[in-house]
Amino acid sequence: GLRGSTGVEEVEGLSVPVGGDVILEIDGLAVENYSDLLVQIAMKQPGETINLLVLRDGETQEISVKLAPRPESSSR
Repeated sequence: GLRGSTGVEEVEGLSVPVGGDVILEIDGLAVENYSDLLVQIAMKQPGETINLLVLRDGETQEISVKLAPRPESSSR
């Protein structure tokens, strides 16, 4: 699965991401890495709803998410 983080802790001088959900599946398809996430999201359109299977606090949970348009870049 792909893990998001909600914070950072210092471990032996290194910043390590901690906390957050682990995305296991999108619409029933396994998410093993960030590339899997990008490919599966790229095939969807804004306004579509996707179903995520996540690991949260040691338990799996299904979450429906409505996709929004990608924000415009402010660095143009």
